[in-house]
Amino acid sequence: MAIAMYERSQQRQFESRRELKVFLHSVTHDLRTPVMASSMVLENLLQQPGEKLTLDRSVLERLHQGSDRALKMINSVIEAHNTEFNGVIVNLQPCSLNDLIN
Repeated sequence: MAIAMYERSQQRQFESRRELKVFLHSVTHDLRTPVMASSMVLENLLQQPGEKLTLDRSVLERLHQGSDRALKMINSVIEAHNTEFNGVIVNLQPCSLNDLIN
């Protein structure tokens, strides 16, 4: 019985590591993409001659959206890390089951 419990524990650790690896790969890819896009736009702008540059509003909006997505992902990673080490804080409040279902 102890061997079976040990094997299950090892399997869970293996699965947890695999899930963490997939998660980190996904997050780093999703974080890298908007940063690279911003960097490329800025590099192209800096290569234009002259002191004054013009930039379409749509380009700025896409850069802003990408930055917002990256910030939300970073905050999610930090929250997940804090939850793993500090535990989950539960704030219990009474609620109506009908309201919850609706």
